[in-house]
Amino acid sequence: MTDAPSSYDVQLFPIPPTEASTLPRCGAAGAPVGVCFSGGGTRSLTASMGQLRALRALGLLDRVSYISSVSGGSWASVPFTYLPAAISDDDFLGPVVEPQKIDTKTLGNLPPDNLGQVPTRFGLTHITEDVLKLKERYKYPDHLLWQGIVGKYVLQSFGLWNQNLQGGFPDSFYSCDAAAVEAIVARNPGLDPAKLYQVARPRPNLIVNSSLVSNAGKRGSQLLPFESTPLGIGVRMTFLGMAPGGGTLGGGVMEPFAMGSAWQKDLPDRRAQVTVPSRPFSLSDIASISSAAFAEAFQAKLPFLDSLDPEYQVWPIANRETTPPARYLFADGGSLENSGVASMVSRGVPNIIAFVNSQTPLSMEDGEIVLDPQIPLLFGHVPSKKKLLRDEPQREPVPNQDATFTQVFPGDCYDEVAQGLWKANDPSGAGGPAMYLQTLETQANPNYGVKSYPVRVLWVYNTAVKSWYDLLNPDVQHIVDKTRNFPNYDTILQLELSAAEVNLLADLTCWNVMSQATVVEELFKG
Repeated sequence: MTDAPSSYDVQLFPIPPTEASTLPRCGAAGAPVGVCFSGGGTRSLTASMGQLRALRALGLLDRVSYISSVSGGSWASVPFTYLPAAISDDDFLGPVVEPQKIDTKTLGNLPPDNLGQVPTRFGLTHITEDVLKLKERYKYPDHLLWQGIVGKYVLQSFGLWNQNLQGGFPDSFYSCDAAAVEAIVARNPGLDPAKLYQVARPRPNLIVNSSLVSNAGKRGSQLLPFESTPLGIGVRMTFLGMAPGGGTLGGGVMEPFAMGSAWQKDLPDRRAQVTVPSRPFSLSDIASISSAAFAEAFQAKLPFLDSLDPEYQVWPIANRETTPPARYLFADGGSLENSGVASMVSRGVPNIIAFVNSQTPLSMEDGEIVLDPQIPLLFGHVPSKKKLLRDEPQREPVPNQDATFTQVFPGDCYDEVAQGLWKANDPSGAGGPAMYLQTLETQANPNYGVKSYPVRVLWVYNTAVKSWYDLLNPDVQHIVDKTRNFPNYDTILQLELSAAEVNLLADLTCWNVMSQATVVEELFKG
């Protein structure tokens, strides 16, 4: 039996300003195409499932180089990336169903091991019971309860969460592939390679977005972009004066198994000796901090709990010798940037598919095109009151009270995408999918390490699609008509979805992509 290690040897990846887009990769080199799945709870999970299904059916999914996800989009991207080899992609993503062939008798059926099973379990009563079980049986502190809920409801059925060992807490870290695990264990012989989840098949490079709350509760505190990937985790860019006592936050990433540790000393080759974390930082952690808005929402319904906000010990890569580790709260990735686009352009990806799986329908009100606020914020626009009427929960209208904090595109290019999406989807005309291919020059943003470069973005917006609806048989149309808020299910009030609600949305989002295959395939020719 191997003795428990007294410290870990961890690889560091400092990100100086001259190397802002240099990050460790785990996944396909492939075509220079990145795919973004926005936040939006089980609605976004379901829409993302259909979109992944379409990309796979078109033979493009294995050619995607990056996936960037936020919140509910991360509930889809994390199990997709780490899906065990024993579960087929066919079952996990479900079959392609042409609108004419959607059958009322099969709408309520989901394949075994299907991602769409997750929304059918997300009931408040069940979650409340499991919160109590985690507290009473396993003595979970409040700040880890949301991680336990995400582990059970999103990951457990796919073999990616185990709370039966070590007093009910996760017993496994995560990494990339066999080569990455071998390198980690070679430096840390006390680590069991079987206790690191691996990417079992070719997958795009995964980026899971969340937000770290700097100096929580103090004036001047801000949300900072925090990324989790199979090879590196942390606040990439350097933020001076943001840590308690005026210290540094960020400056790069480190191997994820060291999350929750404390720096002890530097080692050769950009490595460090760190303390052993109190428990493994696992896949349930990255999926839960990305979706922390739901922890706040459930907190409001469970007033007997102190706080469900995730909390972890963090230390910076930059100035680590002078800034001690501290405990920080984490907020939903969408509380800062809900599309996943900013972290994608930080890597200089030249072709991006941005799936905006919003709860805000595309509409025209008093001459204004209404889109989800996450899009105008990328262009530095303060969202109008109309755009905020169905905003995602737990989000400030302007993150950090600074409309430029997440801006990565020139402000004068926003009207083009709004007009393009409206023209494509206008129900008074053909009423097609709300999709628009836009050529842009990124705007430099030091918060994300974005440099100016040319990029093509295919915006794909979740809203009703007349041309898809017209292809359905009358009985299915009747079900759509009766389905509340379809396809823009409410993020909080419709967290639990029926199998029929899941299938309808996934079938629509799949068809949207496949019906515009020529436009989508164009991005892979660049």
